[in-house]
Amino acid sequence: MKIWPWLAWSVCACGLLPAVSVAQTTNAPKAGEIAPPFQLAKIIEGPALKDVSWQSLKGKVVVLEFWNIQCVPCIEAIPHLNEMVDHFKEKPVAFLLVSDDPEDRLRVFLKQHPIHTWLALDGPDNATERAFRLHGYGLVVVIDAEGKVAGVTLPAFLKTEHLDRVLAGQPAGLPALNFAPAASAAPVVNLTGISSGESK
Repeated sequence: MKIWPWLAWSVCACGLLPAVSVAQTTNAPKAGEIAPPFQLAKIIEGPALKDVSWQSLKGKVVVLEFWNIQCVPCIEAIPHLNEMVDHFKEKPVAFLLVSDDPEDRLRVFLKQHPIHTWLALDGPDNATERAFRLHGYGLVVVIDAEGKVAGVTLPAFLKTEHLDRVLAGQPAGLPALNFAPAASAAPVVNLTGISSGESK
């Protein structure tokens, strides 16, 4: 797995692709917080919109990624993501990408780049992204079977053992991320050790 190229792309995305940035907030969800409700506009791939709610997903671990077809790290992580989806297809794990791309562009993209996850359009003004207090693309929020945040990570850092731990009711053990303040011109994401994944 190419972790450091992933991280470099994530750190530099704002400067290279002005329309796209990785999340850059100090207010990202913390482990143990109740996940905010979905505010989705439409399901592109997956179940009916009414079936994508915390009530219908109760008892499942949810891997939620904020995603865009112009986000280079997001696209590079598709093979890894598909492998994860296939690995957990017989287990209570749901993978959901939330995008603000135009629907027609998404459908063209999916014909060339099959994705095994559910894919949804975010609500007006990126309502779900804002509810999760994230600004940008390329971050994953893992939610446990009780609807609580288990951790926030980059797609390339998420491994099967992390989800196995969450399925077992244990802390995910994801690498902790530090985010630059939202006002910073250059978002910075640094590994600072292993997160306990426990509520504080």
